Amino acid sequence: DPAQRALGGASTNELRAQVFQNGACAWRCWYCYVPDALLKGSPKHGEWVTPDELIRRYEVEAGRPSVIDLSGGSPDLVPEWVPQTMRSLRERGLEAGTYLWSDDNLSTDYIFEMLSEDDWALMRSYPNYGRVCCFKGFDTESFAFNTRAAESDFALQFSRMERLLSSGLDIYAYVTL
Repeated sequence: DPAQRALGGASTNELRAQVFQNGACAWRCWYCYVPDALLKGSPKHGEWVTPDELIRRYEVEAGRPSVIDLSGGSPDLVPEWVPQTMRSLRERGLEAGTYLWSDDNLSTDYIFEMLSEDDWALMRSYPNYGRVCCFKGFDTESFAFNTRAAESDFALQFSRMERLLSSGLDIYAYVTL
């Protein structure tokens, strides 16, 4: 729905997207569709490429979809991924016709610690961008069960989400029960 609204399309129950995955994650959620072996950031199971190269490949794809999803693993292990992808889309003149969506499992503070004010200004002003955040449980016990992470990390999700909500980004959320 956010992509359709931003791009001016009619609401639909089906939407094609190009998904780029960061093959790394610190958590091992029991329900994750990505096998553990593919979440270790190993070049044996993937390829190290820049955001510019990903967008170059997207640009030449026949019948490319109008939505790009930066997914994971945990995309925020590479905090510059979103703003660099935005710059690449803008430089190629693809910004207006492409909606950029990124997933966030609220597992790191890297975007707050590593991105420049220019990066934040770009993300806040980028017209076709939405970010979805996943809460990994409803209490400390369910969080630890879902992620295999320490129960003490449960509360960090909420402080990170609070910062994101006050950042000016277009933010969405869901919870794993």
